[in-house]
Amino acid sequence: VWRSKASSSIPPPESSHCYAVWRSKQTNQKASSSFNLHQNPQLTSSGVIRQHYLEGKNHQYYLSYSHDKMSVPTTAKHVLLQRAKQLLSQDRSVLNFAHYTPSQSHLERMKILAKQVPELYDNPEITPRSQWFHHPQYRQNSQMPPFHVHFRQELQRVIQYLVQAVDAQEDETNNNSRSIVHLFQNAHHLFRSSMRGLHGHVSIEEYACFPLYKENFPQVDISCLVEDHKDLHASERGVEKALEQLASHHGRPKEEEKQDDDIVMSTLTLVLNFDDQLMTHLGEEEEIVVPMSLTEKPIWF
Repeated sequence: VWRSKASSSIPPPESSHCYAVWRSKQTNQKASSSFNLHQNPQLTSSGVIRQHYLEGKNHQYYLSYSHDKMSVPTTAKHVLLQRAKQLLSQDRSVLNFAHYTPSQSHLERMKILAKQVPELYDNPEITPRSQWFHHPQYRQNSQMPPFHVHFRQELQRVIQYLVQAVDAQEDETNNNSRSIVHLFQNAHHLFRSSMRGLHGHVSIEEYACFPLYKENFPQVDISCLVEDHKDLHASERGVEKALEQLASHHGRPKEEEKQDDDIVMSTLTLVLNFDDQLMTHLGEEEEIVVPMSLTEKPIWF
């Protein structure tokens, strides 16, 4: 598969089918589209792709072309599974987790903070994430990153259960539908358990941690983090409902397999989007609060 950023002038190899994949920088969601190059030769132009599919500048664009002989699937399902398996390859046991895309609003917010509170947010000794974990003050105050690790890992395991279920469904030698149902149930139970923990974590942040930050750094507005919590809770409800529906699934007649597959893929999409949303929130939250915890002011929770 030949791949390049859409802004590249590198021409694709001789091929007939291709697909475009893009991610919104504002919503952090991906989408894709397939087309035939022989029928639409003008679409090889990145400018036409940008204009035809993705009007606006707040997106990242990628083009991918596949040879006919390669038999590379270019369906939305394939793109979705590739996205999921890429997330599964991440090491989420680390404190310095950087696999997230900051929102445009966060980037603008950090620019403002850098001007308003440069000692925290324009300071090469404490502002960059790469400086946090060996800073002499890191172990002197309470820090947020250690409390975020298990949430990242748990959501990754939910995705793993769903991918395993999809792979099992596509395995023609697997006649055990109950094993697939168990994977869906595991995903649902783990997600529900993880979200109960997240609710407790959010309560501690909003009633214990955030007041400490406000008391010591009244010039730093962290109300955006509370709004993020509300958005996450709203998204979580939709994911939990979809997983519950999937977990109650027990083998359907053959004529309903296509519908079942659509339900699985739509649920996986919801989970992946929620994962993007949560990873972005955790990363942005750390960028705001950790610099405050690297000062000599007492931050204990």
